[in-house]
Amino acid sequence: MEQSLGRTTLPACTSPNPSDADRKRTVLVFCGSREGRNPRFAQEARRLGRRLGEAGYGIVTGGSQHGLMGAVTDGALEAGVLTTGFVPVYIASMQETHSALERTVVVDSLADRKTMMFNASDICVALPGAIGTMDEILETLVLRELKQHPRPVVVVDIDHYWEPMFTMLERMVEQEFLPDILDSIVVKVDSAEAAVQAVSEQLATPDSVAHGG
Repeated sequence: MEQSLGRTTLPACTSPNPSDADRKRTVLVFCGSREGRNPRFAQEARRLGRRLGEAGYGIVTGGSQHGLMGAVTDGALEAGVLTTGFVPVYIASMQETHSALERTVVVDSLADRKTMMFNASDICVALPGAIGTMDEILETLVLRELKQHPRPVVVVDIDHYWEPMFTMLERMVEQEFLPDILDSIVVKVDSAEAAVQAVSEQLATPDSVAHGG
């Protein structure tokens, strides 16, 4: 198990280099560090980790041993895949990280963690979670809208957990604060199986990050 101290020196998101076409693609999973009330949340989280691992993807999480984060890592282990966890130093000091992470990157802050997780991945998938998970989803949507993230975020809307968020996004479009671009910045699915299929489809398309010039 490798542990390193991360430092954010890269931009908010970097797109994959075309010369890296044959490298292992990596999925960043946003999710809660608690299991939530609905038992399906943890079941689907574990299934997501297992299915992503079976499909040959690398997996990045927030590194916690608890809740849905821990379930994703446990599922990946069932497929024989180890995950990378990005953990703020104050959480790492409490020994809350999963013991089976292939690599633990200790960072200074939540902001550093988000930036480094974005840079280490090709696409983001979101399971149910709390304020932190919603923040990660919304930041990805903003980056995508500004063409600073290569692909839409895949949101796993288990038993309509994220429905209020989608309603609010639609309200933003209706009131003309947000262009009618939801289909290009977010993909909504209802299960781990559908999420892996969406990941496969999105990674089969060229990225659309703005490269300046």
